[in-house]
Amino acid sequence: MAWYDSDTWSDSDYFESEHQEYADLIFGSESQVDHHAQDLFMEAYFNDDQNAYLELVDYMWDEYQIDWEEVYDWQDFREWYG
Repeated sequence: MAWYDSDTWSDSDYFESEHQEYADLIFGSESQVDHHAQDLFMEAYFNDDQNAYLELVDYMWDEYQIDWEEVYDWQDFREWYG
């Protein structure tokens, strides 16, 4: 899912997460990105799809044992990006 052109973004354009290593699964380099997690994140954010967000939370736990709601501040991201 090409949701932005990485050639036009600088490091300062990225939301700073306290747990950046987890956010890199969605926003990292091509070798780091989990495309399914990225697709769920983008669907949840850009289409305001609560079901996609809940699926992302479940997926991150099932796949990586990451409590997404604990390590990533969804509301802060929405305010920062919005």
